Amino acid sequence: LRISEFCGLAMDDIDFANHVIHVKRQLFRKYDGNKVEYYIETTKTTNGERIIPMFSDLETVFMDVLKNRPKQKKEPVVWNQDHTESMAGFLWFDKNNNLEVAQHWQNHIRWARDKFNRTYKDELPEISPHIIRHTFCSNMASAGMSPKTLQIIMGHSSIEFTLNVYTHLEAGDIKQE
Repeated sequence: LRISEFCGLAMDDIDFANHVIHVKRQLFRKYDGNKVEYYIETTKTTNGERIIPMFSDLETVFMDVLKNRPKQKKEPVVWNQDHTESMAGFLWFDKNNNLEVAQHWQNHIRWARDKFNRTYKDELPEISPHIIRHTFCSNMASAGMSPKTLQIIMGHSSIEFTLNVYTHLEAGDIKQE
């Protein structure tokens, strides 16, 4: 998922009966200097709205997320910028009970990387949610996932984009092939 799609997941998007995640929207935050405003948008591309299969380990994670989701006095409702669609039931909240957006996850990843680098001799480089997305795509391509399946999971509008931008093969992959 794109990080904005991940942040836009709501309780109803996690379908345990069919073992899938419904990707339907993105969540964003803007700050104009005076107030913070959240808004939702459709997915980045027309192929961005998609259904992604969940394996049992991921289902377990989402069950824990839902079980530990903070109780809300008033459930936050977020509208699109035209005020024609709204959504509630988002999954991710920060320590102040505000909705988490991409910047929160960038900070979580930076904190984890910095802790790793303080602990271990071999340091990790800069990591972002987008780098993680690229890595997933490349790893799935190296593992033999069909390019068409990968395109659909990634929500790309064209197979060329998936193959040319998101799959990074190493020399070992080429030699093995």
